[in-house]
Amino acid sequence: MFDTHDFNDHVDRLDPDNVVGRYVENDFGHQQLITMRRFFWDYLDWLEESGTRDKRAYIKACDRSRTRTPLGHHLEAILGVEMRTRRKLDRPEPSWLKNVQLPPA
Repeated sequence: MFDTHDFNDHVDRLDPDNVVGRYVENDFGHQQLITMRRFFWDYLDWLEESGTRDKRAYIKACDRSRTRTPLGHHLEAILGVEMRTRRKLDRPEPSWLKNVQLPPA
């Protein structure tokens, strides 16, 4: 069974130097440096470019919904759920994601 752990390992193998830091505006309106794997930044950028999500609002909502988890880790988890759910519902996805095996939603 392909699970979330396998998926994370797969994402890490796609690009071994894949951790990228960016400054984002958190829910308190402050600039915060967060790190995520490039795969997830690419997906978040695609969501905004496709008109599906407003990146700034998405990050703020993610910040509001987290507990003690670092923002970057929580955002990766939320993005992972979104990409799996979108695939399950046969919603559009970036062309580079079509050949990536995702764990079940």
